[in-house]
Amino acid sequence: MKKTKTGLLKKQILLAIIPAILITIVSGIGSGITLRKSIKSELESSLRSTAIMLLESYDSKYVGEFKLSDKGKLVKGMSTIEDDYSIVDQIKNKTGIVSGFFYGDELYMCSLVEKDSHKRVKGIKAPEEVVNKIFHEGIGYLDMHSEMQGEKYYAYYEPIMGKSGQVLGMSYVARPASEISTRIMKGIIEMLECNMLILIVAIVCTIPIVRKMVKAVTGVEKELKEVASGNLAIEIKEKMLNRNDEVGQLALSTKYLSESLKKMIGNIIDLSERLAVSARSLDHMSARSSEATQEVSATIQEISAGVTNQAEETQN
Repeated sequence: MKKTKTGLLKKQILLAIIPAILITIVSGIGSGITLRKSIKSELESSLRSTAIMLLESYDSKYVGEFKLSDKGKLVKGMSTIEDDYSIVDQIKNKTGIVSGFFYGDELYMCSLVEKDSHKRVKGIKAPEEVVNKIFHEGIGYLDMHSEMQGEKYYAYYEPIMGKSGQVLGMSYVARPASEISTRIMKGIIEMLECNMLILIVAIVCTIPIVRKMVKAVTGVEKELKEVASGNLAIEIKEKMLNRNDEVGQLALSTKYLSESLKKMIGNIIDLSERLAVSARSLDHMSARSSEATQEVSATIQEISAGVTNQAEETQN
């Protein structure tokens, strides 16, 4: 019986917990996808704002269009800006965002430094899909698979427009992908922790309720065992009978069963007593019949004896 009770308790707990676990898993997956999309949207907006701010900063500092000098240096108007890293370095130091400028599809200045030579990263060609978006469509582009110095970046390219409306180059801003991945993972972990907390609370709240229900079923089961063993003098608690669930119905059925058995046994006892009285009457009648039979037999013997005597006397 213990196995049955434990099994019922486990089953009820599992029935309550499994949906909560499934909801937690689905919610975690959905939240992770939503969080990733949200961070990507926020990242694109942030990088785009930084790229525009970078352009405006150089526009306010230098007058004229971006172009290449006779020596192949990137200039703006009459000023060479290729070696002016003050603004891009300030952005990198304050925000951790790498920035720079492409002229055409080639990188001419950047805040990133080569690991071995400690020189500024230059001469890198922009990916083909970036060039198509910037130079053919004239719109900004977020590259989720950019790579520099063997490290992956989330990069945003903003077109640099000339006075005649043609695209001259691109401002470039990028944030290390590891930072974003860490942020996403941190957000997912926080959501999972929150979901796990909700799950634990659900389990803690469910177990006492299930235990109470199993205890009620066990109580009714105990009363049924008493009835099965022949004890009909059971008293089911009013609290159990007043329950508005299946356990209450089971308790009522047990009570009705006990009362029905009591009534049936009472009828059997009454019938047995009647049969006993009838049996005693038959016994008495049988005794009287036996006495009458004996008297008749004696009379017949007397008559027979008289007839014999008469016959003898007649013969004499």
